[in-house]
Amino acid sequence: MSESSLYIGLMSGTSMDGIDAVLVDFSGATPSVVKTASLDWSPKLKEKLSTAAAGGFLTASQWGELDSEVGQAFADAAIEVNQGVKAIAAIGSHGQTVAHQPNGANGFSVQLGNANIIAEKNRYYHSGRFSTSRYRGRRTRRSIGTTLSLRYF
Repeated sequence: MSESSLYIGLMSGTSMDGIDAVLVDFSGATPSVVKTASLDWSPKLKEKLSTAAAGGFLTASQWGELDSEVGQAFADAAIEVNQGVKAIAAIGSHGQTVAHQPNGANGFSVQLGNANIIAEKNRYYHSGRFSTSRYRGRRTRRSIGTTLSLRYF
């Protein structure tokens, strides 16, 4: 049985207008888009994300809950774009950026969207922030970047 050449990509920008999802087929010489979907954030979740991005105080538990809620929304977007497809190779998610300060000695970028929830809800290998992750004792097979590199580069 050959490995699937279908991949899902998930992205949400700093405008926080919603989640964009794409299903791409990498079986040909050039990748081809199979399906796209855009899902709006719920008003309540968008308000929480805006508060976090504006520097509003959140406890560690609130950050964790928000990360999980965003992961659920990304998982739903992956399910939406994957309607009717039997098998995919992997799901990649950038997450929702809530803070981005790359300059300076301690530059950083903070994204929310628990990759483990996306993987569990979709029952597929997932690479959040394009690295491997652990969830409930299972390790992802390999990152989406590694998978594509092995196949195309």
